[in-house]
Amino acid sequence: MSYNKVMKKRNLEEKIMALLQVEHLLSVPEILEKLSGLEQSYNKTSVYRALERLLEKSQLCQHNTPQKGVCYELRSHHHEHLQCEHCGRVETLPCNFSHPSSIGGFKISHHHLTYLGSCQACQ
Repeated sequence: MSYNKVMKKRNLEEKIMALLQVEHLLSVPEILEKLSGLEQSYNKTSVYRALERLLEKSQLCQHNTPQKGVCYELRSHHHEHLQCEHCGRVETLPCNFSHPSSIGGFKISHHHLTYLGSCQACQ
């Protein structure tokens, strides 16, 4: 079964989750663009509401990137980020950090780690 056929059978939250399984760090305009190829069209407000519900369910993480602004990714796809301080390019790498369950009475649910520096193109 094709990707488009599978996507047509899902509700908006499921479609967003499916997109984020394939793509990493998508902004709302990128999500809208990828959804536009499907039979049903979605407006920006509907996408923002679906994203908010997914954030409330702790299924997504929200990041602010220099190039794209606010982006979303699956919380279950844990990895770290490399971010160029010059061009804003963001890459992912496997997580090499094991977070504790708590620190000083603060219960830890998950973490985000971004290494800042210069990509090869900007060095």
